[in-house]
Amino acid sequence: MASGFSFGRNWDRYIRESFSEERVEISRRQLLEFLGLPGLEGKSFLDIGCGSGIHSLAAFRAGASRIVSMDIDRFSVRATMRHVYRTFLRTKSPAYLLHNFRYIRDYRALRGMAFWTDVRDWLGGWPYEPATPAEVTGFCEETLGLRTLKVKGGEANVEYLFARE
Repeated sequence: MASGFSFGRNWDRYIRESFSEERVEISRRQLLEFLGLPGLEGKSFLDIGCGSGIHSLAAFRAGASRIVSMDIDRFSVRATMRHVYRTFLRTKSPAYLLHNFRYIRDYRALRGMAFWTDVRDWLGGWPYEPATPAEVTGFCEETLGLRTLKVKGGEANVEYLFARE
Protein backbone atom coordinates (compact mmCIF):
# COMPACT_ATOMS: atom_id res chain seq x y z
CA MET A 1 0.00 0.00 0.00
CA ALA A 2 1.21 3.54 -0.67
CA SER A 3 2.90 5.37 2.16
CA GLY A 4 0.74 7.29 4.60
CA PHE A 5 -1.84 6.22 7.13
CA SER A 6 -1.99 2.46 7.59
CA PHE A 7 -5.53 1.38 8.30
CA GLY A 8 -4.23 -2.11 9.02
CA ARG A 9 -1.84 -0.96 11.73
CA ASN A 10 -4.69 1.02 13.22
CA TRP A 11 -6.99 -2.04 13.10
CA ASP A 12 -4.27 -4.20 14.62
CA ARG A 13 -3.97 -1.75 17.52
CA TYR A 14 -7.78 -1.70 17.88
CA ILE A 15 -7.87 -5.50 18.13
CA ARG A 16 -5.06 -5.58 20.72
CA GLU A 17 -6.45 -2.75 22.86
CA SER A 18 -10.23 -2.70 22.38
CA PHE A 19 -11.43 -6.02 20.97
CA SER A 20 -14.09 -7.79 23.03
CA GLU A 21 -16.83 -10.35 22.61
CA GLU A 22 -19.29 -7.53 23.27
CA ARG A 23 -18.02 -5.69 20.18
CA VAL A 24 -18.35 -8.86 18.08
CA GLU A 25 -21.93 -9.30 19.29
CA ILE A 26 -22.75 -5.66 18.43
CA SER A 27 -21.28 -6.20 14.95
CA ARG A 28 -23.24 -9.46 14.52
CA ARG A 29 -26.53 -7.79 15.49
CA GLN A 30 -25.90 -4.79 13.20
CA LEU A 31 -24.95 -7.10 10.32
CA LEU A 32 -28.13 -9.16 10.66
CA GLU A 33 -30.23 -6.01 11.03
CA PHE A 34 -28.68 -4.58 7.86
CA LEU A 35 -29.37 -7.82 5.99
CA GLY A 36 -32.84 -8.21 7.47
CA LEU A 37 -32.12 -11.83 8.36
CA PRO A 38 -32.27 -13.84 11.58
CA GLY A 39 -29.02 -15.65 10.71
CA LEU A 40 -26.59 -16.51 7.91
CA GLU A 41 -26.83 -20.30 7.97
CA GLY A 42 -26.01 -21.75 4.55
CA LYS A 43 -24.88 -18.37 3.18
CA SER A 44 -21.52 -17.11 1.94
CA PHE A 45 -20.06 -13.84 3.22
CA LEU A 46 -17.55 -11.71 1.30
CA ASP A 47 -15.79 -9.06 3.40
CA ILE A 48 -13.98 -6.72 0.99
CA GLY A 49 -11.88 -4.22 2.90
CA CYS A 50 -11.96 -6.44 6.00
CA GLY A 51 -9.89 -4.10 8.20
CA SER A 52 -9.82 -5.78 11.62
CA GLY A 53 -11.93 -8.70 10.39
CA ILE A 54 -14.59 -8.12 13.01
CA HIS A 55 -17.38 -8.27 10.41
CA SER A 56 -16.04 -11.59 9.14
CA LEU A 57 -16.08 -12.91 12.70
CA ALA A 58 -19.60 -11.51 13.16
CA ALA A 59 -20.71 -13.34 9.99
CA PHE A 60 -19.13 -16.53 11.32
CA ARG A 61 -20.95 -16.13 14.63
CA ALA A 62 -24.17 -15.51 12.66
CA GLY A 63 -23.76 -18.92 11.00
CA ALA A 64 -22.24 -18.14 7.57
CA SER A 65 -21.00 -21.35 5.97
CA ARG A 66 -18.28 -19.71 3.87
CA ILE A 67 -16.40 -16.51 4.62
CA VAL A 68 -13.83 -14.78 2.43
CA SER A 69 -12.02 -11.74 3.86
CA MET A 70 -9.69 -9.50 1.87
CA ASP A 71 -8.05 -6.11 2.07
CA ILE A 72 -5.42 -4.23 0.08
CA ASP A 73 -3.61 -3.25 3.29
CA ARG A 74 -1.31 -6.11 4.27
CA PHE A 75 -1.51 -5.08 7.91
CA SER A 76 -5.31 -5.39 7.80
CA VAL A 77 -4.94 -8.89 6.38
CA ARG A 78 -2.45 -9.70 9.14
CA ALA A 79 -4.78 -8.29 11.83
CA THR A 80 -7.67 -10.36 10.47
CA MET A 81 -5.60 -13.52 10.27
CA ARG A 82 -3.96 -13.08 13.66
CA HIS A 83 -6.99 -12.12 15.69
CA VAL A 84 -10.13 -13.28 13.93
CA TYR A 85 -9.21 -16.42 12.05
CA ARG A 86 -7.67 -17.84 15.21
CA THR A 87 -11.27 -18.22 16.44
CA PHE A 88 -12.43 -19.48 13.04
CA LEU A 89 -9.62 -22.02 12.70
CA ARG A 90 -10.39 -23.58 16.07
CA THR A 91 -13.92 -24.43 14.96
CA LYS A 92 -13.56 -25.62 11.35
CA SER A 93 -12.38 -28.99 10.10
CA PRO A 94 -9.09 -29.27 8.19
CA ALA A 95 -11.02 -30.44 5.09
CA TYR A 96 -13.02 -27.19 5.05
CA LEU A 97 -9.88 -25.10 5.34
CA LEU A 98 -8.06 -27.09 2.65
CA HIS A 99 -10.94 -26.45 0.25
CA ASN A 100 -10.44 -22.68 0.59
CA PHE A 101 -6.64 -22.90 0.34
CA ARG A 102 -6.94 -25.11 -2.75
CA TYR A 103 -9.28 -22.58 -4.36
CA ILE A 104 -6.63 -19.87 -4.04
CA ARG A 105 -3.82 -22.24 -5.08
CA ASP A 106 -5.72 -23.41 -8.19
CA TYR A 107 -7.16 -20.00 -9.05
CA ARG A 108 -4.84 -19.38 -12.01
CA ALA A 109 -5.96 -22.61 -13.67
CA LEU A 110 -9.62 -21.76 -13.06
CA ARG A 111 -9.54 -18.10 -14.14
CA GLY A 112 -6.26 -17.60 -16.00
CA MET A 113 -5.27 -14.83 -13.58
CA ALA A 114 -3.34 -14.66 -10.34
CA PHE A 115 -5.68 -14.57 -7.33
CA TRP A 116 -4.16 -11.48 -5.68
CA THR A 117 -3.96 -9.62 -9.01
CA ASP A 118 -7.71 -10.10 -9.39
CA VAL A 119 -8.31 -9.04 -5.79
CA ARG A 120 -6.38 -5.79 -6.34
CA ASP A 121 -8.24 -5.24 -9.60
CA TRP A 122 -11.65 -5.84 -8.00
CA LEU A 123 -10.81 -3.43 -5.22
CA GLY A 124 -10.16 -0.65 -7.71
CA GLY A 125 -6.59 -1.01 -8.83
CA TRP A 126 -3.22 -0.46 -7.23
CA PRO A 127 -2.77 1.88 -5.55
CA TYR A 128 -6.30 2.08 -4.23
CA GLU A 129 -8.71 4.05 -6.39
CA PRO A 130 -12.18 4.20 -4.80
CA ALA A 131 -15.33 3.69 -6.83
CA THR A 132 -18.51 5.64 -6.13
CA PRO A 133 -21.59 3.78 -4.87
CA ALA A 134 -23.24 4.42 -8.25
CA GLU A 135 -20.26 2.85 -10.04
CA VAL A 136 -20.26 -0.17 -7.74
CA THR A 137 -24.00 -0.82 -8.03
CA GLY A 138 -23.96 -0.16 -11.78
CA PHE A 139 -21.15 -2.67 -12.29
CA CYS A 140 -22.77 -5.29 -10.07
CA GLU A 141 -26.15 -4.93 -11.76
CA GLU A 142 -25.07 -4.55 -15.40
CA THR A 143 -21.98 -6.78 -15.49
CA LEU A 144 -22.60 -9.34 -12.78
CA GLY A 145 -26.39 -9.56 -13.06
CA LEU A 146 -26.93 -8.84 -9.38
CA ARG A 147 -29.84 -6.92 -7.92
CA THR A 148 -29.05 -4.15 -5.44
CA LEU A 149 -31.07 -4.64 -2.27
CA LYS A 150 -29.51 -2.07 0.02
CA VAL A 151 -26.71 0.51 0.14
CA LYS A 152 -25.72 2.06 3.45
CA GLY A 153 -23.16 4.85 3.71
CA GLY A 154 -21.48 6.42 6.68
CA GLU A 155 -18.59 5.86 9.03
CA ALA A 156 -16.11 6.33 6.13
CA ASN A 157 -17.31 3.23 4.28
CA VAL A 158 -20.21 1.97 2.22
CA GLU A 159 -21.99 -1.34 2.82
CA TYR A 160 -23.71 -3.11 -0.08
CA LEU A 161 -26.23 -5.92 -0.16
CA PHE A 162 -26.80 -7.69 -3.50
CA ALA A 163 -28.84 -10.72 -4.51
CA ARG A 164 -28.52 -13.01 -7.48
CA GLU A 165 -31.40 -12.86 -9.92
